[in-house]
Amino acid sequence: MSRASTLTTGERHVQRVFDYEHRRARESHLLDLQPHLVPQFLNDVQLPETWFPGKDALDVGCGTGRWSYALAELGAQVTALDFTAAGCRATRQVLRPYAASRVVQASVGGLPLPWQSFDLVMAWGVLHHTPNTRRSFEQLVPLVRPGGVLYIMVYEWANGAKHQLTETLRMVLRQLPDKQRYHVCQYLIVRNSWLAGYLHRWLKVYDGTKATNRYDLAAMQFDAYDAYSPRWNHVHTWHEVRSWFAAAGLVDLTLTHPIRHTDPKVVRINGECGGAVHMRGTMPAKSVPKEDLS
Repeated sequence: MSRASTLTTGERHVQRVFDYEHRRARESHLLDLQPHLVPQFLNDVQLPETWFPGKDALDVGCGTGRWSYALAELGAQVTALDFTAAGCRATRQVLRPYAASRVVQASVGGLPLPWQSFDLVMAWGVLHHTPNTRRSFEQLVPLVRPGGVLYIMVYEWANGAKHQLTETLRMVLRQLPDKQRYHVCQYLIVRNSWLAGYLHRWLKVYDGTKATNRYDLAAMQFDAYDAYSPRWNHVHTWHEVRSWFAAAGLVDLTLTHPIRHTDPKVVRINGECGGAVHMRGTMPAKSVPKEDLS
């Protein structure tokens, strides 16, 4: 694994947490119903289905391979990258039918990949779990080819009180063993919509009444584990994320999940985008020479 000997204590903690999650994912329903992931991914990234065939795509922090699967189904040549052994094993299993795919174990801070080698670089729900979200974002920019696309999803800032209470609970839960914390996280899936709505004002919780199948419930439990387990769990406004793309020279910047809330009271609970910032940008066709990217 790249940088294995130089990972910090915090990075090793994140690696251990997600390695446990990805091992559990293989035993759960999280890998079920995979065909449903393709339209879900297209809705997230907001690119036409016809854009993907033959494209070189990099899925950074692929986890158990759900978006790598969607990319491969859409005809892309997928490089899936994760810094956990369990995530790489799960993704190799998912991508086994797709000959043009490969899986690489590495961290965002030590990407063993050549510059300007991908038409699509994506990091969905990954960068906010690194020591510095923006710095990790900047590690991805040189990998995008001229005319290529960079797409990320990061957690959204809502309000200080909710963030502080969530962080306090995170500090408590992080003291638990991974297995115990994983089971505790199921109680953050609230099966009463009124209670879920009330608690959501103050904590990051999940409305279990919106789950329509076993996959949804499994995904909610893993999302809760994601939110409450890692050493880092940064939150950002969409304005902040957009400024990173602009500073990196990307153009055609698109908030692929548009602003949902404008009422200040609702924004304080849910954020403007509903809890996550999905941003996409395009590298100009005439890109910066490689020697100027260092």
